[in-house]
Amino acid sequence: MNHLKKTLTQNDPLGTFGALDLGGASTQITFVPQEYPTSDNYTMEVGGTEYNLFSKSYLSYGSDEARYSYNESLIDASPYIPNPCLQIGFDLDSATFELEGETYYLNGTGRFFFLFFLDFLSILCFQFLALFQLT
Repeated sequence: MNHLKKTLTQNDPLGTFGALDLGGASTQITFVPQEYPTSDNYTMEVGGTEYNLFSKSYLSYGSDEARYSYNESLIDASPYIPNPCLQIGFDLDSATFELEGETYYLNGTGRFFFLFFLDFLSILCFQFLALFQLT
């Protein structure tokens, strides 16, 4: 984004964009803060301008970890778990996960208007629902 918006050539560190990287097991965030923090700070020079960055990795807040935590919260007595983050009718054998030696099957109950956005909405749904479980 900084390259596309040419913010790195303006010699204005506070005018740059931060980055959020959502991995499978962790999430990383990096940005130029208005006030320099006492920890998790790094200095980098680009094009003759020095950037004081805040950068931190949050283990267990990645998409796979969030999905696993959310799935775990759905468990009831049945091995077939209704999941509103998956499209209605989604019940493939591949939508399974194991916990403490038991296999669970996810059945989609979500109603999405556009299948094109299914993956995007599923990821967002998992992230936001799991975020409330993790905090």
